Amino acid sequence: MTIEIKIGSRFDRLRVTGPAAPTRAGNAWDCICACGNEVPRVAAGNLRNGHTRSCGCAKFGVHVTHGESISTDLSPEYTTWQGMLSRCYNPENKGFKHYGGRGIKVADVWRHDYVAFLKYMGRRPEGHSIDRFPDNDGNYEPGNVRWATRQQQNENKRSVRLVTFQGERLTVAQWAARLGLKPKTLFSRLFVRRMPLARAMRPMGAP
Repeated sequence: MTIEIKIGSRFDRLRVTGPAAPTRAGNAWDCICACGNEVPRVAAGNLRNGHTRSCGCAKFGVHVTHGESISTDLSPEYTTWQGMLSRCYNPENKGFKHYGGRGIKVADVWRHDYVAFLKYMGRRPEGHSIDRFPDNDGNYEPGNVRWATRQQQNENKRSVRLVTFQGERLTVAQWAARLGLKPKTLFSRLFVRRMPLARAMRPMGAP
């Protein structure tokens, strides 16, 4: 019986991330190793017969490079890292259209190195999850991520951020509608470009 290969399938230390251009041996798949290294164009036959089972780290007896990718005991931080990559690069992920589908990426220094991600982020506090801040439309990259509570994440959504201007307190979405702007544009003015408030709140078409 032929072993089925699909996105998400695991073969020893390799997890399939997507189809690749065929090799001389036939169909091939791109994979990611448990150590975090990408392994492109692995022949389907080599996955099925176990000939290719890691990026090469297994050949040197390095079965787990950081102790957190064991399938039976994934750390919260490693699970977060995997989910971040999947949302940005796996079209089969249900959230892809909101992340990779919108051009959101993971910084190369983290995409290829879980340990670097963990070193920057630190351990996840109880009740927190990863959040892109201050730019909720930006990439997962140093300077734009944090561990945040659900309340903090809700407050970081560009449509619900509250802004007080001329004695009135409204959400970014409400101000944008009043000013004839897209919420994304107003959010960028206020929280990414950090323009002076009076200038950021200029209506569409104002000089």
